[in-house]
Amino acid sequence: MEKIICIGGSTGAPAGLTDLLAKLPADLPAPVLVALHMPAYMTEGFVQTLERRVALRVTVAENGARPEPGCVYVGPGGLHLGLSPAGRIVVSPKPTELHFKPSIDVLFFTAARALRNRAVGVVLTGLSAKKDAVEGTLALRKVRAEVLVIDDPSARFLGMPKAVIEAGGASRVLQAADLPAAVTRVARG
Repeated sequence: MEKIICIGGSTGAPAGLTDLLAKLPADLPAPVLVALHMPAYMTEGFVQTLERRVALRVTVAENGARPEPGCVYVGPGGLHLGLSPAGRIVVSPKPTELHFKPSIDVLFFTAARALRNRAVGVVLTGLSAKKDAVEGTLALRKVRAEVLVIDDPSARFLGMPKAVIEAGGASRVLQAADLPAAVTRVARG
């Protein structure tokens, strides 16, 4: 079974995600799941923007869907995005106590459980420091999954990736320009 790329980000991440996805090949042999801290009313418009700018198929993630290679599934704002033990997409309001929806930790925890080292975590920019992404990346590293983290001097809002790096959640630290090639390489195994 192929790898699944799980991308998380917050403040500043929509632009970085758009740049990353625009540089990935249309025949990427892995699905891409995206958890961005974004309000529900912005999800559909963001997906439409991505559809115009990237070669991959882009859709809002739907509960029960089986992730397909070459397709990007964006978690709907206000809900969590994850994977079931059988590898199907789960979209849910639970756990309700988490402030960020979709939560990067929820995506990464469920990917670690369902996929083990076939999961690939990618952490983009964000301010939230230790509030989201750190624990999820540590769960991925515990199952020997690859975790790519951006640390680019030209990027703003590096609180989240720096917190992940300091906690030991990154297996590779990259500049934004190097991220597309790294994701493609990992996806191709």
